Amino acid sequence: MSLSPGARIAQYEVVAPLGAGGMGEVYRAHDSRLGRDVALKVLPERFAGDPDMRARFEHEARAVAAISHPNIMAIHELAFLDGLPVAVIELIEGESLRDRILRGPMPWRETVQMAARIADGLGAAHAKGIVHRDLKPENVFVTPEGRPKILDFGLARTEPAMAMVASATTFAATEPGRVLGTVGYMAPEQVRGEAATPATDVFALGCTMAEMLTGTRPFARATPAESVAAVLTEPAPDLLATGLDLPPRLAEIVAHCLEKDVAHRFSSARDVATALRALLTESSSNHAATPRRRSRTRSLAVLPFVTPEGDDDADYLADGITESIINSLSQLPKLRVVPRSTVFAYKGRVVSARSVGLALNVDVLVTGRVVQQGGTLNIQAELVDVVRETQVWGDQYRYPISDLLAMQEQIAWQISEALRIRLTGQEKKRLRSRPTGDSEAYQEYLRGRHEWNKWRPDAFQKAIEHFERAIERDPKYARAYAGLGDTYGAMGYYGFMPTELAMTRSSAAAYKALDLDPKLAEAHATLGMARTFYLWDWIGAEHAFKKAIELDARYPIAHMMYGLLLSCLGRHDEAMAESRRGRDLDPLSLLMQIGVAWASYFARRYSDALDALRDVLVVQPGNQEALTILATIYERMGLLDRAADTFASVQQFFGVGLPAELTASLKGRLQAEGPRGYWVARQELLCASEGSVLCNDYAVAGTLGQLGDIDSGLAALERMVGTRSGHAVFLGVDPALDPLRENPRFEALLRRIGLPAVLATR
Repeated sequence: MSLSPGARIAQYEVVAPLGAGGMGEVYRAHDSRLGRDVALKVLPERFAGDPDMRARFEHEARAVAAISHPNIMAIHELAFLDGLPVAVIELIEGESLRDRILRGPMPWRETVQMAARIADGLGAAHAKGIVHRDLKPENVFVTPEGRPKILDFGLARTEPAMAMVASATTFAATEPGRVLGTVGYMAPEQVRGEAATPATDVFALGCTMAEMLTGTRPFARATPAESVAAVLTEPAPDLLATGLDLPPRLAEIVAHCLEKDVAHRFSSARDVATALRALLTESSSNHAATPRRRSRTRSLAVLPFVTPEGDDDADYLADGITESIINSLSQLPKLRVVPRSTVFAYKGRVVSARSVGLALNVDVLVTGRVVQQGGTLNIQAELVDVVRETQVWGDQYRYPISDLLAMQEQIAWQISEALRIRLTGQEKKRLRSRPTGDSEAYQEYLRGRHEWNKWRPDAFQKAIEHFERAIERDPKYARAYAGLGDTYGAMGYYGFMPTELAMTRSSAAAYKALDLDPKLAEAHATLGMARTFYLWDWIGAEHAFKKAIELDARYPIAHMMYGLLLSCLGRHDEAMAESRRGRDLDPLSLLMQIGVAWASYFARRYSDALDALRDVLVVQPGNQEALTILATIYERMGLLDRAADTFASVQQFFGVGLPAELTASLKGRLQAEGPRGYWVARQELLCASEGSVLCNDYAVAGTLGQLGDIDSGLAALERMVGTRSGHAVFLGVDPALDPLRENPRFEALLRRIGLPAVLATR
């Protein structure tokens, strides 16, 4: 069905044709309701009479519309013309990745950055149960800013057989047993007509990366049949043999994507992205040497110890044992140990040692299994070489649960021996040191941290109970006081208990921990948090965070929290550096990524904020805090339709259910009434959530400012400052408050908080 300029479909007026492909014709159009240009994709006339093709077109469009990822071309909605579906999609400028490759091979850093973003997009789709099955340079668009956008996500399943174009042949089929994809990019299992999985897209990504680096297709041969045979039987090309100046580890990553056997390939696009970003964080001064040979420093990851399925009692012990071994080994010299948050992203996942090793950039893995039988613990632990995928060391332990500390100490000691790390007398003493001599106090501490890491209000309350029991058993247990301080601080900031009460208790617990152990970095960081979000003691807070970093430069939370303090003070470059340092230390931690997102948002670097949130949502697609930040950023960018879609996917916020009819009304009010209708609906959503952490004076002030009710917005901020809400520290830098910023009452609030005068004159 062809459309002429001037034709209208709902509020969309056709401007000009953009092109045509197997799945339809694409037109540029103007959205008169929202004042933006979009693209319209119309089902080809030859499919108009095929109800199955129409149904698939609609189904896939709805599926892709649900992904909402910055590296996937967005589908806004489905419109209909004479009963035929029309996909309203994001209009993007730039060129295809194929056009970019035709200009010559890409530098390895550019390749890695772009491939990591493509992997992010694939990961987001895989999390929704969607496999692309036809990833190739033609289906990736590159914006002028260098951001890739994956096209035709999922819709390629309905594409008919096409003629060979530039040695690439695309097949499509509807019945089982036939192949779908492009020869030269299809994985072996895809060629054989087997079910496609996320690993199938990983293979195509490996082919695409190889082509980006070399300019040639790794499995392209004279005929499609020979190309298929190459995919099935020939090894992946040796990128290091090409003479290109590449990091050997990049060649490893590409080769691992191109493994013939699915079981030996990266099983997750998320792991590919993690491995590529780990490569970027390494020093580029000597990238021609492998990381393992460049330094005598070893690298290790302790994967979460597993328990028998359904054994909840042993679960907290397994998590605690894992964390304790990480903490012990982190003290060893010349050993880089991956932090807890990063390795716990692998909890419950079955992955190969090589995949994890490449993703986390480590030499060896520690794995283990915990079985509790009454009062006895059986632990099996082993050390695995990730390159050879062989066991370096392994042992089994059977101890009374009361000897848990001794068991963990023994495991850490034997690992250091297996790694042949020479320790001084002081280092041996530190490795054998115990945080408490009371086994029951230690178990209560483990339960407390287990609850704390769930990051929910009910879990925080349980964490407090466990930490307090640990302190009752051992009043000199410094880490238990630090855990208590962390919990009260989080509850006060999020409004789960009165700010003054929570922050006072947080400070008292941190001071007590420091009385018992002045060198406890986490207690200094907790004290810095209370001084920031409650006392507004900017100098004291900075001193506390710096002290925490001085005592333990590898403590990521200290860097992240210090970054937020620097954001409050308007020192945005420093804030970005600190928040990114925290993320680099713990790259898979959702908290670290959210810290980068906040620092970027306050610096008005929205693209960087979106990148950080993308990483969160790839790992945990429904993360409520990330989604609300994402919606806020879309609001600042003027993309209210995307903000509405994002809010509609937030089912609850910290345990508080959101009225589905109100989150859904955001989009409807926007389309019917424009931006003001959206903000009215936003205010109604906040009011309906009154009494929850979502509805607070800070959030209300932002929506009132957008509606032009300056006096009421300022009154809300004055109430917030009067209660010393933790959100008050962001007054000087939050773009959401810009409509209120020029009023003298706003400047008076900044002076009351004690923020630098330069912020008051923005």
